[in-house]
Amino acid sequence: MVDSNSTVNTAIKALETHMSGMVGESYVYDKKITYSLTHEYKPSCLNADECQSLMLEDVISDYSQACALYVDGSPVARIANRDTANTVIESIMAQKNSQYADKQAQVLIMNDIDIRDCCCKNSDIMDASGLYNLLSQGDGTLTADASQALSDTSAKAVTENSPASDEALYTAYGLTANSYTAPTGTNSGDSSVLKYVTVTAESTFDVIPFQTEYVDTDQYFEGFLYTRQEGQDGLALHVYEVRYVNGTEYSRKMVQETITEQPVNQVIVRGTKKIPEKVPTGSFAWPIAGHITSYFGSREIFGGQEYHEGLDIDGNTGDPVGASDGGTVTFAGYSGSHGNLIIIDHANGFCTYYAHLSKIKVSVGEAVYQGQEIGLVGTTGRSTGSHLHFEVHYYNQVVNPLKYLQ
Repeated sequence: MVDSNSTVNTAIKALETHMSGMVGESYVYDKKITYSLTHEYKPSCLNADECQSLMLEDVISDYSQACALYVDGSPVARIANRDTANTVIESIMAQKNSQYADKQAQVLIMNDIDIRDCCCKNSDIMDASGLYNLLSQGDGTLTADASQALSDTSAKAVTENSPASDEALYTAYGLTANSYTAPTGTNSGDSSVLKYVTVTAESTFDVIPFQTEYVDTDQYFEGFLYTRQEGQDGLALHVYEVRYVNGTEYSRKMVQETITEQPVNQVIVRGTKKIPEKVPTGSFAWPIAGHITSYFGSREIFGGQEYHEGLDIDGNTGDPVGASDGGTVTFAGYSGSHGNLIIIDHANGFCTYYAHLSKIKVSVGEAVYQGQEIGLVGTTGRSTGSHLHFEVHYYNQVVNPLKYLQ
């Protein structure tokens, strides 16, 4: 019995304040209250504090002391006790690690997990199966051992004692005020509550690309390149520590390298000699380095006498042939007994001929400098073997090359 409804309203406000502090979130008293008018002589009316105590006894049975599970600082579930959370997490980790028992892998949890005491509605407390599904992404079910362990750590029932004061009431029911913030949407089975990292070792054979080494020499002109040694890739066995987060590769770090085949460097000879101007110098250089096998003038060959209009210089097929002096190419092609032939006009009355080439490396109209590679020694046309036939013409008359070669 109360003297007025304002006494009840005052008690409700005080109750809501106390309950909000106890559960760590806004609490609203939602039970329906009805009033009836009565007349009594010297009635024994309850004051606001006494009304609050009666109301607290009525609502407190809906609440229990529990625990809140935090992941990376955010609340995700309310559970009966710490043992429930620990047993569920241990069961999940045991099951996930068993999947990799034959792969030398280990599953770890990346998140920071914290369990704090709290007070909450009994209906908000998640059971072990619900927590397992929430944290395991629905992967598997509780093991028999875990289920048995959890049955021994069930939530304690709230007693039905009725202490005289609010403070005594909190103490009797084992309830304490806390800073727990109620989670939102945590009972929906969110598959990303925890991040599981699988650490495993993987090995692959990887190619070690060969390097290119250049050897500079002033024996050859700029632009000249010659591969002295071919390169060859090597092979290495690499062992990686690979981390997968919830099945997706997160990082890969090489932890061991075993070279099974050493790479072989490619060696290229590179010319550094400055290229001269592409004009005649007035002097003639030897087109190849070799000894003379047939001189200028009369000679006996192929069973008869003939007049030899140049010099035959010994060489191996493929040896480079250089221009005897700078000038312009006036012929580059096949010419009867000369085989592959190059003619260079030196613009001072002189022309030089290079015959029996295996390959021509210039074209008509091209300006060349003294010493430039214009072709390769060969044995095309009428030839008795691999050599260079070299002629010097002066105003369309053949002359002895030995008079001009230096």
